[in-house]
Amino acid sequence: MEKERDLSLDYAKGILIILMVMGHTFLPQIIKNFIFYFHMPCFLFISGMLLSENLIDNPINGIKNKLKAYYVPYILWIILFILIHNLLSVLHVFNGQYEFNEYIPSILNSAFFEIPPLAVKNGFGILWFMGVLTISSLVSIFILNFLRRFSLNEKVLLPLIVLALCVISYFWSNVECAKPELLKPRAILGTTFFITGYYVKKHKIFDLHLSRWLWVLYLLPIILSYKTFMSMNTAKGIYIFVYFIAAIAGSISTISVARILSKWKIEYLSQIGKSTIFIYFLHFFVYKILTLAFIVTSSMSINLLAIIPYPKTLPSFVWIFYTIIGVTVPVVIKSGIDKIKALLKSKFY
Repeated sequence: MEKERDLSLDYAKGILIILMVMGHTFLPQIIKNFIFYFHMPCFLFISGMLLSENLIDNPINGIKNKLKAYYVPYILWIILFILIHNLLSVLHVFNGQYEFNEYIPSILNSAFFEIPPLAVKNGFGILWFMGVLTISSLVSIFILNFLRRFSLNEKVLLPLIVLALCVISYFWSNVECAKPELLKPRAILGTTFFITGYYVKKHKIFDLHLSRWLWVLYLLPIILSYKTFMSMNTAKGIYIFVYFIAAIAGSISTISVARILSKWKIEYLSQIGKSTIFIYFLHFFVYKILTLAFIVTSSMSINLLAIIPYPKTLPSFVWIFYTIIGVTVPVVIKSGIDKIKALLKSKFY
């Protein structure tokens, strides 16, 4: 029987999605450096922790489950964006226009996680992560099922596989050529975080006696953030290994902090954690609401509405307000949808 889900992971996801929304604003660079060392890797790490043993034992079901959870929302969202893009462009929400003969190729390329340039330009480049999450989960299920099927020693081999994947990322990142999205170093690196998360859960690292002090591992990304900016998209060469270690340190620290906070029962943080997919997909749209408010009250050009994430001419401290509204509005939307679903279910089922 599967163990009950660790609810503190919702707190961790809440922390991470807040950091992601912050990271997409013009916040002070040193804070952005710190956030980008671990916030997206930690989502992969947590996904690995939540991987069901049943999905490993039955990889066909595992593939179906992960495609439904990750790929389907991605492809539906990118298709919706492409179809409504020109309308929103007329309304000054987006820049650029699709030609009629570009629709089908854009959708087909998106099916393989090759996000259209106009989508990237208008803030939907963030969907790269859904591709990495999908690929990492499928590859991890295949690797874990292979080890289990042949009764191989997971405890010894998984760290070696993670190391091997980091080495592959190191060499592949140094190869100067056009790489398909499915084979970019960040997709390979993403698998290392997913597998490491599974390994940590499997061997109960957070149940160790000193686990309450694991948050001190934040010191590593903090120290590095004073000097350098690195992310899953920019780590290259030997820095792949530096980034991996810093990302794992930040991930473990975040979950350690979340376990402490979960004892305080901060319900709203848990609610944010349960709304991550809504916040992820909607926060750039929500930014537009605040930008429009600034435009109207300050008599600014409506053309500024299309700027991602928002005009740099606004005061430097507005990143705080964009973070708050970028998180809060999607949470309210999800809460409303959940209430409508519950109401319909009570009346018709």
